[in-house]
Amino acid sequence: NSQKDLKKLEEEISSLRQDYKVNAKKLSNLRCEASIKLSKSINKEFPILKLDNSKFKVAINLLDEDNWKPNGIDSVIFKIEMNKDTGFDLIAKIASGGELSRIMLAIKVSLVSEKEKNNIKTLIFDEVDTGVGGAVADAIGKRLELLGQSNQVLAVTHHPQVAARSKNHFKVNKSNVNSFTSTSINNLNSKQRLEEI
Repeated sequence: NSQKDLKKLEEEISSLRQDYKVNAKKLSNLRCEASIKLSKSINKEFPILKLDNSKFKVAINLLDEDNWKPNGIDSVIFKIEMNKDTGFDLIAKIASGGELSRIMLAIKVSLVSEKEKNNIKTLIFDEVDTGVGGAVADAIGKRLELLGQSNQVLAVTHHPQVAARSKNHFKVNKSNVNSFTSTSINNLNSKQRLEEI
């Protein structure tokens, strides 16, 4: 029955390929819709984070059929234009360390769904203020504070402009005794908070 079995398998493969194409096209359309919303949301965040001339966009490109994968028929690339009319390029290629930190914050903030504002989320930012100074650190602190009004925000920072906007402060201490390093975290009272900031 090998010919009969082979024909049956070929028909099954053809049917599955058609199902894949239909579902992959739906996914591609959803990605396009989501990319427009995400880009608008991120671009609204940029002025708040002192990235006034920057623009974000999502490039969705159709892959050759040989490169189709379980996650679809598209390649998705985040691109940015850092200064007006300079053209879009890969984020990693043209953004500095400080700009990368702010772009990441804008992306994270934008991914907090508007529909789910009643569901408190925990957002963790590990030195999102790396590579920035004074006014920019203050802008990041303000944005985190605003985000913290409807979510639990945990931020690791070395900037007083960011730390000052928090309601609770914890200090991470490292100590070395007899070549053994230990780490402790202490919840600071108001006097200790003032001293640290």
